[in-house]
Amino acid sequence: MPGTSPKKLRRTYEHPVIRRLSRDLIKSRPGLALVDLLVAMALMGISLAITYQYFFYTRASWERAAAESRAVQDVRLALGRMEREVREARTATAGGRPVELVSASQVRIYTDLPGTADGRPEMVVYRVSGGSLQRGVAPPIGNAFPYTYGTITNWQTVLSRVDNSDPFSVDTSGQRNTLTVNLRVNDAQSPLRQPVEALVTLAVRSRGEAE
Repeated sequence: MPGTSPKKLRRTYEHPVIRRLSRDLIKSRPGLALVDLLVAMALMGISLAITYQYFFYTRASWERAAAESRAVQDVRLALGRMEREVREARTATAGGRPVELVSASQVRIYTDLPGTADGRPEMVVYRVSGGSLQRGVAPPIGNAFPYTYGTITNWQTVLSRVDNSDPFSVDTSGQRNTLTVNLRVNDAQSPLRQPVEALVTLAVRSRGEAE
């Protein structure tokens, strides 16, 4: 204000009431900052929990989809090879059939495999043993029908996690053999809650005997 000296202005701003209000305001700031910090930490915790749940759910869904895909692919490959073998199967033993059921867990298929293709059918055996589907091959003994076969000693694991032990049934009532395969397969790396189930009926195309 006009006519007011600097010394008097300084004294006006240093009035005791103003000093007391300033001191109270400074004292109140730490309390407000602590409340803000607690609220921020609570919100951050909620945000992290939601993010973790989303990440966990997404990862679990991805792993489940990958496990199902692996199981389906393994079943498709196994049944594809079995279908080719059954389709080309022929009668190879005296009084036998192209496809013979040993038990609900084991079946024999007499077929000329592509690797040999010499007109003489190998005996291909599928069995479920120890929770896995195994395949074994025995070469024919003899040069003409009827053939005999030795004991299979070399077994190959086709599917490593088969949940049912009785997947095979054979129908011999018609002119051609039919093999029904009902497999419930799980993934070996990440077990599924519900196994992949495959049900197929494979028919023998040939009606004759092996030469």
